[in-house]
Amino acid sequence: SMIGGSSLPGEILPTFVLTLPHDEPHRLAARLRSAERPVLGRLERERLRLDPRTVAADEEVALLTTLRKALAAG
Repeated sequence: SMIGGSSLPGEILPTFVLTLPHDEPHRLAARLRSAERPVLGRLERERLRLDPRTVAADEEVALLTTLRKALAAG
């Protein structure tokens, strides 16, 4: 992913991306943004993509809980 910012423009950081195929990716993204613990992703080619490179180990359970709730909501 791109680091961005003025100190490292154009620099790339190795990462992996979780792609969530969904019938209504915009709606899923909105649910995740409005969750108790918001999750931000990007919409690309009608799929929601999450880059977990900033998720700390002690945040993983909360992230997965939020994802499960959002996906179960439809």
